Amino acid sequence: MAPSENYFKDFGYGDPPTDEKTMNELALKFKVDKEELLLAAKAYKHRPDYIINAAKKLLHVIAELIGEIYIRKKAEKELQEKLDEVERFNKLMVDRELKMGEMKKEIQNLKLKIRELEVKKL
Repeated sequence: MAPSENYFKDFGYGDPPTDEKTMNELALKFKVDKEELLLAAKAYKHRPDYIINAAKKLLHVIAELIGEIYIRKKAEKELQEKLDEVERFNKLMVDRELKMGEMKKEIQNLKLKIRELEVKKL
């Protein structure tokens, strides 16, 4: 979707306004003399179309890059969250296996004690 022409005027592409209403608004907003604004607007030399078109293309490319960066950062965040979850799960599994190993050793030790006690009784 291509931005409207007014969109680019907001970024300084195109000629400055010269109509009475806009000049009054700008003069009030920026506290400058309306006549000075009008003189500056009339003295403005229009940029060649190739410069305006190149600037528009550049702005469009920059906007696309910003969008791609946003999408990539969002995907990186989601991947990091999934990686963190996998790491937590892995730690739980490793801890579980270690605990199982300890319990097996304890069972073996208890079995040995039971045998020793049975041998003593005989």
